Amino acid sequence: MSLQSYRPLIWASSILLFCILLGGIFYVKHDRELRVKAAQARWVNIQKKAAASGIHTNVDSYIEATSGNGPSLFNDFPALNDLFDPVINVNPFSIDKLPDLKEIPTITAAMSQLERSKKLRESLTTPLPESASEQEVCQAVLNALSPISEELDQWKSAVFSSNNLGAKYFKEHLFYTPVRVVRDASDLLLLRSLCTWHLGNTDSSDIRCVLKSSDLLYDYGHTFISLSVAIALDLTTSSTIYTIIHGPGITSEKSKQLVSLMPTFDAKTAINSALQTEYIVQVSYLTSLAENTKHPLSGNKEPLRDEPIYLLEEARADIAEFQFDTYFDPRSVTIKSTLAQKSDIIFSRIASSGYGEISKELLYSLSIGIDYYLSNALKAQLQLDSAKLSTYVTLYHRKHGHFPENLNLLIPEFLSKLPPP
Repeated sequence: MSLQSYRPLIWASSILLFCILLGGIFYVKHDRELRVKAAQARWVNIQKKAAASGIHTNVDSYIEATSGNGPSLFNDFPALNDLFDPVINVNPFSIDKLPDLKEIPTITAAMSQLERSKKLRESLTTPLPESASEQEVCQAVLNALSPISEELDQWKSAVFSSNNLGAKYFKEHLFYTPVRVVRDASDLLLLRSLCTWHLGNTDSSDIRCVLKSSDLLYDYGHTFISLSVAIALDLTTSSTIYTIIHGPGITSEKSKQLVSLMPTFDAKTAINSALQTEYIVQVSYLTSLAENTKHPLSGNKEPLRDEPIYLLEEARADIAEFQFDTYFDPRSVTIKSTLAQKSDIIFSRIASSGYGEISKELLYSLSIGIDYYLSNALKAQLQLDSAKLSTYVTLYHRKHGHFPENLNLLIPEFLSKLPPP
């Protein structure tokens, strides 16, 4: 047959192939539209379930509900706000503002008086000789802190006057930026308190300021980063109090004044509060990608921005559904489990889920972080409980001349009850 005779067949085949390709394109487009609608329907349903359980899925409503009443630390104190340059984000409490102090020394409760004095001496830019007394070392550290004493007192005044951290500031920075400032200021206040107590000044306002800062982070910081900083403040405060009580010249009355300030920590309550905010942040991030809007969490890097819309919608629904069912659903076994069991349950649920690769990758990434914070919270609770018990045992020994045969003897003279095992 001639080529001419094949032309109708070629044309017919070409038209058929074109129709198949066109049909395939329309099918894929239609399939993706259906997937978007299905994912959006799931998302709406999850929002309804969450609302019925008192769980927020929207950043604005969550901040409004948890912003607190009264003065806000990062919004309502002009004198304090003047310390921060919003353009270059200067932190007045960073160590580079103190030329005579090269580092903030890490003082632990396990240190001897000699080790503590050596650590304080080494923190000075121009160290004192080894023959210097501990009082001389403490005075030198206070002199090194003096350039920002006014700023620290302004901070302390603002913290004591604050009822929350400030919704506007936290919305702009999505809960992350302020914790660095709180931590730096608190470290300097605890160092100042340690030195002033060793010099005979029994003012506990610096310590109480740090404890108030920690409470503000627990109640209004919400995220795991804020939680980890609050835990660090509690641990450092506990160690500072323990160190002062075991230092020279601390009477029983002074010890009782200090031991009443020893921080306590409820790991389960703190973790459950932080889970709510992590849920909000991740879902709002995926929502901003799906709606092509800017999100503070993303910064300049938005690795998921180029993903197809149906995958982003499905990822949002998957993550919201998974986190709600795992963290908040009253029927969830995770709620009834101990903190130690939570991470194992979370990982096994991700592995057995039918979610897509993007969803699983995001969930694994989130869960690794959660596992880290769960472990830290449990260890912190144990350390704080142990420090408090150890301090009360010391006070018991000072009063009775011997150590208690068992911890129950601390009740009710020193403790109303023992911490849970």
